[in-house]
Amino acid sequence: MSRIAFPALLAAALFGAFPHVAGAATTDYAGDAPEHVWNCIPFSCPGRFGDHMGFVYSDILPLDLRAGDVIAFDMARVNDMPIDLILSLGSGDDFVTVARTDKGILGDTVIGNYDVTFTLTESFSFAGGELIVDFATTALSATDTNYEAGLVGSASNPHAVRRYFSGMRPGDMTHSDTAANANMRIDQAAPLAGIAPVPLPAGLPLLGGGLFALSFLRRLARRG
Repeated sequence: MSRIAFPALLAAALFGAFPHVAGAATTDYAGDAPEHVWNCIPFSCPGRFGDHMGFVYSDILPLDLRAGDVIAFDMARVNDMPIDLILSLGSGDDFVTVARTDKGILGDTVIGNYDVTFTLTESFSFAGGELIVDFATTALSATDTNYEAGLVGSASNPHAVRRYFSGMRPGDMTHSDTAANANMRIDQAAPLAGIAPVPLPAGLPLLGGGLFALSFLRRLARRG
């Protein structure tokens, strides 16, 4: 047995733990091209249609989001002031505030790059089905009253159900319609590497002990 092979076998026999890193996942909730540039709700005129605006998406698979994941939307024009909204996720009347618009976001003219980002600061678990994405105005965004069309969506988006605006609370559908839903991207970051024990095949630890003993006896024989 070579000097390299034996240590490798012994390590495999006595230890069974290796780092495991799950891959990141990016999911777009959008339709086929071409995309459409809709109106100003919610990113460009929240001062006129707050306090709560949002979108309803259907047929969403179960989600397990955590701090550091990103939910993003797309703009096709530069806003006249930074976009500043509080993002909550929920279903029915149960909502969790998970993020605020990343600082300094103005949008851009590139379609498809999902430039309006919300980096989550709270975790959110969703069993699947109909997901409501709510945007609440802040003191800053309440002053944005210009009508600047720029929201990017797809008329063929199979997940888009409704949008709502001028709500008094998250998910308030008093004022709602089926027009101008937003394309949405959820970008789940890869978790940190951890040590995940790997179950050892039956008898492998015994084999490792035997190999160790055999090596010890061979060394004694050489000395004799």
